[in-house]
Formats: sequence, structure tokens, C-alpha cells
Amino acid sequence: MSFEPTPRQVLAIWRMLFAGERPMAGVLAKRLGKKGRSERDQLEKEGLIEMNPLVKPKRGSQAEVTEKGWAWAQQHLDAEVSRSNLAAEPLEAVLRNLKRFMETRGLALSEIMQPPEPQPLEGDLESRIREAYFKLSSGRSGVRVRLCEIRNSLPEISAAGLNAALLNMQVKGKLFLYSLDDLQEITPEDHQAAIDISGFKKHVVYMRG
Repeated sequence: MSFEPTPRQVLAIWRMLFAGERPMAGVLAKRLGKKGRSERDQLEKEGLIEMNPLVKPKRGSQAEVTEKGWAWAQQHLDAEVSRSNLAAEPLEAVLRNLKRFMETRGLALSEIMQPPEPQPLEGDLESRIREAYFKLSSGRSGVRVRLCEIRNSLPEISAAGLNAALLNMQVKGKLFLYSLDDLQEITPEDHQAAIDISGFKKHVVYMRG
């Protein structure tokens, strides 16, 4: 993805993701500055946000981050952000969520701020995912392969590492993550292996040739 949001656009995304904001179209444009309307439209054009019309009798539309936007955010948490007073609220929300996460996992802050150096994996991770997919699909593209099968084929890769790679490949258009609609098809293994994107569980992968 060649598009790089401006610091103001990044802050707008963080406010929606971390502070739970759903700004009206006009409010979002105003916060984005002099070129607010065009920058808002650009975010929508790039698929990072969507504008949802309000139900009558209300008028206008509200902005919301898309699944593509969530995937982009995961890969760009270090993106430059506008240094304005509007950044305080999402920062506070991130710190609150971080505190809950550490308490739930029994982690110390030092483990977050000073993590151990990751051990390098042999070969290119995207190539290994692609190889695993086509092995499981008997060499066919456009075939549904369960995420749990992909994970079982690559046991040496951490769940977080594989999630990040899969989401990055989806952003690049190299694969597509989908949900299983038939609840009877979903096994406990599918539940455990699923990737949660904006509250939606993704259980299967489709990949082009």
C-alpha cells in the first residue's frame, strides 16, 4: 500500500480506533484542517474508513474505520501522529487498555517496553504462508483453507507473528480472510485459530495463484 496518511489523518484514525469516536463527516473534515474534506475523502477512497449514513430523521454520515483500516493500523502503530491536544484522549485510552492487558496476562511493564530480541525465522514468512496454503489446497488457488490448518502447518511461527503477516498480506491484496457463515461448520479449532478484525472472526484464507 503506497498511500501514507498525514499526521492529522493518523490522529483521526487513532481517535476512532482507541477512543471509540464515530465523528460526523463535517466534524472529521474540520479536524483534518484546511484540506479537511479532501483528506477525509482520501481516507475513504483508500478504504481505511467508511462513511455510514445516519437513519432518518437524522441527516449526515458518521466515519468508521474499516477492516482494511484496522489491518493498516496494526502495521503502522509507529506512524507519525499530529501533536495536538486531540491526541490526549486516544493516548489515555491506549494506556488504559494496556493496563488491562498486562493485568490479564500477568505481564510487567518492562516486558512491554523492553521485549527480548525476536529470533529470526528462516526464509521469507510470506513465502512460507503461500507454500503452506498451496500444499493444503493441493496446488489450487481460490480454494478455502482454514486458518487452523495454516497454523498447524507452521507451528514454529507465533500466533501474533502469523496474524501480523496474514493481515499485511491482506492489505497488499495477496490473500483474503473470510468468516465461516455456517455456525455448524465452525469447530473449536476454528474458534481458537480465528483472527479478530474489528469484532469479526475470520476463519479461512483464500489466495490467488
